[in-house]
Amino acid sequence: MPIIPLNYTGLSSVNAIGSINESGNTSFGFCASFPVSFSNDKDYVNIIGECTESIKRQLSLTVVSGSCLVYWMKNETELFLINQKKLDKGYELKDNDLDKLGITIKAVNTPCEIFIVLRWNNDLDFYLFNGDELMIKPQVRLLLGTGDNYVNRNVNDFDSGSYQYLINLNKLKNSDENRTGYKLFDIFSFYPGKNITFNVTIDSTAINNYQANSIAVQLFDPIDIGEALFDIANDVINLELNNISNGFVGQLTRNALYKVVTNNSVIISPDFSRHTGRFVAINTNTGMYDTCIIKSYEPNTIDTFNGGTFTLTGGF
Repeated sequence: MPIIPLNYTGLSSVNAIGSINESGNTSFGFCASFPVSFSNDKDYVNIIGECTESIKRQLSLTVVSGSCLVYWMKNETELFLINQKKLDKGYELKDNDLDKLGITIKAVNTPCEIFIVLRWNNDLDFYLFNGDELMIKPQVRLLLGTGDNYVNRNVNDFDSGSYQYLINLNKLKNSDENRTGYKLFDIFSFYPGKNITFNVTIDSTAINNYQANSIAVQLFDPIDIGEALFDIANDVINLELNNISNGFVGQLTRNALYKVVTNNSVIISPDFSRHTGRFVAINTNTGMYDTCIIKSYEPNTIDTFNGGTFTLTGGF
């Protein structure tokens, strides 16, 4: 954890910020001091949130080690640099009229340690960093290749009934129309429970296959997956696996988290139980929901802490 600067001698409620431009009529009844550390030089960390009402807030920021950039936060999306140079070790920034604006900081190199003192005069609710904020970039991998991406299992791995096994496996895994893509995705890096917005685009070849306004995301319940695996194992042991029922996948997804894609985007909150899923849409040929084939996934290169873009291709 960051340390308190060696030259810090005042109490946060009294003289940590100094007396520049202070009015004798201002009474600061609230104060806080806290450290901030960075483990990644691409992190943006909100340290003080915006205030909806006018307020007298004063800030003292000391760079203990490393260097950083400090931004005014006008709203949730607009950032303005306080100055055009990085703040290096030993730099002290004092702001005596923060008012409604918030402040965000970004490390220039790591490790970077910062010590903050803030005081304010009105008991209003605004965000204040408490050391628990963890920035994790969502990362996605695509699973269950179809078409040219489909990987057939080695026939020699199975007994005399392997031919039927491979027919069933192909029915579950491959695309009905042999479209090249993937059936599943896995969000393998994320902040548990935090909303992630993904963009969703549709390949031109999918127009005649999907009802565009019916597309949704399902995140699977691992308990249902485990039960299905036991069912398959039981059939294999008893040599009864002659066919896979059309309702098999429905049993896998009966308790899945379901979110509709709206205006080409979807917001989901993966957790340690549900982070693997699929896209579904109404098949215009059958009128039933079916698994969409994912053509590709592109990470978000502008806001790396938000989701990227899935492209869905034609066929199921």
